[in-house]
Amino acid sequence: MNQSIALAELLELPYTLVQITHLPGAYEPLSRILSHVLGPRNYPASLRRRVLDLCFGPESVELVKLEAPGVVISAGTTAAVPALVLARELGARTLHVLRPSLMLTRRFDALVLPLHDVPRRQPPNAVVLPLAFGPTSGGALQESQAELVRRLENGAGELRTRRQLAMLIGGDSLHHRIDPAGVLEYVDKSAVFAASRGLGILLTTSRRTPVALEENLQRLAAKEPGVFTLCVWGRSDSYNPVPAFLDAASAVLVTADSVSMVSECILAGHHPLIYPVEATSAAAKLERFSGYVYDRGFAVRLDPSSFSPIDWENALSAGRNSRAEVYNAIGLPRLAAELRRRLGIDLERPAEQPPARPEA
Repeated sequence: MNQSIALAELLELPYTLVQITHLPGAYEPLSRILSHVLGPRNYPASLRRRVLDLCFGPESVELVKLEAPGVVISAGTTAAVPALVLARELGARTLHVLRPSLMLTRRFDALVLPLHDVPRRQPPNAVVLPLAFGPTSGGALQESQAELVRRLENGAGELRTRRQLAMLIGGDSLHHRIDPAGVLEYVDKSAVFAASRGLGILLTTSRRTPVALEENLQRLAAKEPGVFTLCVWGRSDSYNPVPAFLDAASAVLVTADSVSMVSECILAGHHPLIYPVEATSAAAKLERFSGYVYDRGFAVRLDPSSFSPIDWENALSAGRNSRAEVYNAIGLPRLAAELRRRLGIDLERPAEQPPARPEA
C-alpha cells in the first residue's frame, strides 16, 4: 500500500485507495499461473465480475467508476490479478510495483522493480527503482511525530534540548541471521558514547527481532534511562516510530536485514551506519542493494568486531541531504518522467483539466 501511494504521489496524481481481499485458497496462485495462457484483462465477463466481487465488492467498484481513474496502481504478488481485472473494468492502464511470482510481467502496462529484484533479463515494460519507496507526503510523519511527543514525558522539549541517535534494530529473515550478542554489545557501547557526548538514543526493534535480543535491549535501556530518550519494542507495540525517529535524529544506525528500513533512512536524508547481518543462504538480492548504497556513498558499512566512536562522529558531522537532493541522486525525476510517458498520462490529460485519478 505504501509503495502504491508513493508512486501516485511521485507522478503528482491524486488517488483513491481501495483495499483488496485476496482470492480464496488455491484460486490465487492458480490465477497467476493461468496468466501465462489467459491474461486477467481477457477473462470472460462472468469471471471478471466474480473476481471483482470477491476482491473489492460491488459497491467499491461502482464508487471507483465514478472517479473515472486513468491508472490502476498495485503492488505485490497477491494484488496483481485483481488489479488487472479492475483495470479492464475501468478501461484504465496498469502500473505494478514488485515482480509478482508465477506471472507474466508483460500483462501490465508498466512495472516498477526494486534494484535488488531485477531478473537477469529486465522486462521491457519495467523501470528500476534503486531504493524501496514509501509515501512522500507528510501524513505518516506527522502521525508518527504526534505519537512520539505524546510518549515523551517532557514532550517535544526532550528532542530540542539534545541531539539524538536513532537505532533501528531488525532481526532474522529467510536468508539472514542477526548476531544478538554483537548487536547488544554495539548498542551498549553506543550508549556509553552517547552519554559521553550528551546525546540521547531513540531505539526501536521490529517484529523479527529475536526475543532474547529484545529482552536484553530492554534491560540495557532500563539501566540507562538518562541516555535512552524513547524505546519502542516491535514485538508488542503497533506504533511505527521510524518516520519520527529519522526526523528527530542527527545520526542513524540500522541493521542490514531490512531493505525498506535502510531505504527509509536514506530517503530521509541520512547517511546511515549499517550493521551487517550474516547470510545463511543465497542472498544475491540484498547484496545487490547493499552494493548500490555503499558504492554511491549513501550509507556506511560498520565493522561490528570493533566499536569505533569515529563512525558516530562522522555520521553526526555528515548532516542530512534534502529530500530533493536524494531524489535527484537516485534518479526519481527521470523515473517519473518515464512512467508518465509509458502510461500516456500527459498525452491523455488536457492542460486545463485536473489530472486523471489513479487507483492504488
